[in-house]
Amino acid sequence: MSALVEDPGRGAEQGLTLAAITNAVVRVYKHFCGKGPVRARSHLGDGLLLVILEGGLTRAEQTLRDRGQTQAVVDARQRMRQAIEPELRAAIESELRRSVRSFMSALDPALELEILACALDVAGDEALAIAEGVSATEPRG
Repeated sequence: MSALVEDPGRGAEQGLTLAAITNAVVRVYKHFCGKGPVRARSHLGDGLLLVILEGGLTRAEQTLRDRGQTQAVVDARQRMRQAIEPELRAAIESELRRSVRSFMSALDPALELEILACALDVAGDEALAIAEGVSATEPRG
């Protein structure tokens, strides 16, 4: 598993945090789904966290997909993600020390690619901006 920091200027601390988030999300998937992704990475910027999960469809999901039942896979995955959302939120919030305002996901069963998108609490943006000495409402050049 890897965490990718888009802006190298944000430092090693953010890279470690993203790696911890990625690993925590993978652990939640493995615990509740019985199988986790084979590759995962996280990106953070402008109040948005993206966690990209590759691989990890169960044998049952692969069978459904291979037999043309892709919507059944999407529906089942969406329901499972909704069921484990409290654990995913808790894992992310614990590592990031910010609240998740909104949690969304999308799945492409053909590519075994899932994206989790989290809109983060604005208060966290303001705290980060204060620490960086810039205004949270002004663009960061």
